Amino acid sequence: MASRAVPLVRTGGGIALALLCTVLAVHDVDLASVSAHWSQVQPLPLALAAGMVLVSILAKAGRWQVLCAPHARPPLVTLTAGILVGQTVNNLVPVRLGEIVRVYLVGERLRLSRSLLLGTVLVEKALDALTLALLLTVLLPLVALPAWLPWPRVGAAILGAGLIGLVLASLPQIGVRLERWPWVHRWDLARRGREMASALRALGAPRRAALAGGWSLVVIGAGLLTNYGLLLALGLPASLLAAAVLLIVLYVGGTVPATVGRLGVFHYLVVLTLGGFGLPKATALSYAVLLHGLVVVLPTVAGLLCAWYWGVRPGLAIRPPAPRPATDPLERSRP
Repeated sequence: MASRAVPLVRTGGGIALALLCTVLAVHDVDLASVSAHWSQVQPLPLALAAGMVLVSILAKAGRWQVLCAPHARPPLVTLTAGILVGQTVNNLVPVRLGEIVRVYLVGERLRLSRSLLLGTVLVEKALDALTLALLLTVLLPLVALPAWLPWPRVGAAILGAGLIGLVLASLPQIGVRLERWPWVHRWDLARRGREMASALRALGAPRRAALAGGWSLVVIGAGLLTNYGLLLALGLPASLLAAAVLLIVLYVGGTVPATVGRLGVFHYLVVLTLGGFGLPKATALSYAVLLHGLVVVLPTVAGLLCAWYWGVRPGLAIRPPAPRPATDPLERSRP
């Protein structure tokens, strides 16, 4: 009985949070003025923002392919579809299971080790966090810090850069140490642990590490240009600083399971962030609705189409692809 109550509580909490954030976002806002901003949208910057969403997804697929490269070279189209399906699950199911789902689906479709793919996803998340930390380090000298902060801005930026460098230098050793942990060798985890570690050790090759890092910069840069292009499209004061801060806020806010489609929470975070840069609430809300359509609704629709094309059914069963010989040692046979 208690186990059945947990999903109901989670769903009810998500709905309550969405309603609360929606009320806070639209409070004291003239909705007619919100729609008036949409009528003034400039098509060229809007197309730029939409194009950057596509670039971001393709860059994520390119990075995933690089991280798989020591053991396999999955087709870029399949990886892109897997990413879209995973994003769709994250957007529609407020439990953040999208990464697990895309690992399962891509592993089943390409007959690749799921442990290897899961290891590459963990590396992806580490690279995303490091890239955002680098962006935050760059922003520190540009934003006003509280007066009680004991370190000057430049000192904080240098400290952040040093921490990033330390983590990057440690990445090649993480996989080696992972194999030595006792839990890896329980419940038949030794092989899976080695495959996950192999994904981590892939960054030990300088060229591959540079490519993965470069794709990560493209992902962050595309997200930054999406926010910036939409500011231009609405004729708002275009500030790269505002676009960058908004990118960080939405990334951090998106890591917490909240509401279906990130409704309410996404919009309120945008309104709060842009309000800090002096934008009126109605203007910020019109921006939030358009940005939500670009980075949440459109990828979700594309992910649903990919799931339909793959024949995904409830329970994560998929239509089997055409058989092919397994040539890679980390590939497994379909039972």
